[in-house]
Amino acid sequence: MLLVTAITLACLSLVSAVSYSEDEGGTQFIYYNGSISGSFVHNKNHNIGDDCGENGVYYFTSGKDTSYMHIGVNPPWDENPLYFSLRSTSNAGALSSFTFTSTYFLCFKDGDRCGMFELSPWYYVVARQLNLSAASISTVSGGVPIAKDDTGPFYTVEGDESTWISDGTTENFFTINRPVNYTRSQSVQCVDELEAQWDKDTVFTYALNFTNTTAAASLAVTVPEGTLTVSFLGRRQDNNDSVTAPENSLNVFSPISLANPAEYALPKFTFTDGKGFAWVQDDRGRWDAKSSGVVVKPGLNRLYILVLAFAVAVMPG
Repeated sequence: MLLVTAITLACLSLVSAVSYSEDEGGTQFIYYNGSISGSFVHNKNHNIGDDCGENGVYYFTSGKDTSYMHIGVNPPWDENPLYFSLRSTSNAGALSSFTFTSTYFLCFKDGDRCGMFELSPWYYVVARQLNLSAASISTVSGGVPIAKDDTGPFYTVEGDESTWISDGTTENFFTINRPVNYTRSQSVQCVDELEAQWDKDTVFTYALNFTNTTAAASLAVTVPEGTLTVSFLGRRQDNNDSVTAPENSLNVFSPISLANPAEYALPKFTFTDGKGFAWVQDDRGRWDAKSSGVVVKPGLNRLYILVLAFAVAVMPG
């Protein structure tokens, strides 16, 4: 019996460190499911000619609902006014995988990234990739809509490599493979497989537009081998799983909402009942969001909200 108890306690001390960093970090997000399209243009200065793809270009389009965006907000450990992540893991022709995220909350053990399972103690490291306070964030009313049935108002966020602040700890990357319908020329160096990761020398631009129900994004990134451009359009979906909704305490999935962009200069997120977040942290460094009990309204005194949120955070349970 004592042996079984000891083994059980040892197992309970393990952590599944590959679980999504948004879970441990307490990220509150809206899930937008959609598809991506774009191209990879070879850099002809690297002995690459027009025989690669179509005049030096690989085109790709993913199927419906094969890519997604998360847009929301992190607890106080992230200084950015919002959070976003664009991901695609479905083979979309030339683009095999793609991840571009504003901030990571990563598990570490003894100075290295956590493996599949780790014995406690472990710890978490904030890996900010972008300084979104240096990006352009504005509200758009009228003009070109995000989609035919979503005319806004909506938020738009635009930035480039000048907003990159990563210290080198990053999981932002993409993988390019030569599409099977493109034959390789033997006389030039076409890209057969390319795995590229963002760093301080990467040149890129990004732009996203979003409402509570629709999100669109475009991104261009240049590496020595060529330039990748990606476009995304997705619709909000809510389900009870950790990809489509934030998982809070007691394994409860709590969807959130984006407040009316016409009423706030910066994105304002709440629970779907309009109440704000009270951030709490457990003894292992993981974050969670509880309801502040306060319905967020334009012009409501911020200090008043923070006081009530703190009171909720320190309540038992």
